[in-house]
Amino acid sequence: MPPDNGGSPIHTGPRAPAPRCTATRSWVNTYAAGLDSSSDETWAYVPDDRDTAPVRSFGPCTPDLDALVDGLATCWMETVTIALTIMT
Repeated sequence: MPPDNGGSPIHTGPRAPAPRCTATRSWVNTYAAGLDSSSDETWAYVPDDRDTAPVRSFGPCTPDLDALVDGLATCWMETVTIALTIMT
């Protein structure tokens, strides 16, 4: 059984400042795309040098998702990571 800390949080020191977002992104895998998907739309992100519009939104219907797949293939994407956004 872990020791009782009296209800105190484990980390009591000051928080480090949040990292600032920069305009440039570094890519670990330049053949990977990122998707953020919800029930209403899916946002696709590809490396900046792959498309004139590296961030795009697609609808939830089959023709929209077919366009997403075609766009990823056109940009030579081999790997996709997906984040699901669930709104309640």
